[in-house]
Amino acid sequence: ANNYEWISGNEKINKLYRVIYLEEIINREKTLFQFTYEYLKLNPNDCLWVEDDWVYTLNDMEKLKQRPFDPDWCYKDPRNL
Repeated sequence: ANNYEWISGNEKINKLYRVIYLEEIINREKTLFQFTYEYLKLNPNDCLWVEDDWVYTLNDMEKLKQRPFDPDWCYKDPRNL
């Protein structure tokens, strides 16, 4: 697997070991949400990196799970939850 480093500002956060690319999948936001939530429940120390330096943790996903599903969830900064 390729290793990529996540950079947030000037701070190195962690290393990225796997990449999933979803394009042209019906309801991809819901599929991504469900997959990410289940994956992070099994791997709580991992996280999901989405465009624009947004990193979702299990805690973030659990907060989102408590709300009605928002199809734009992955286009929003999780720090604003």
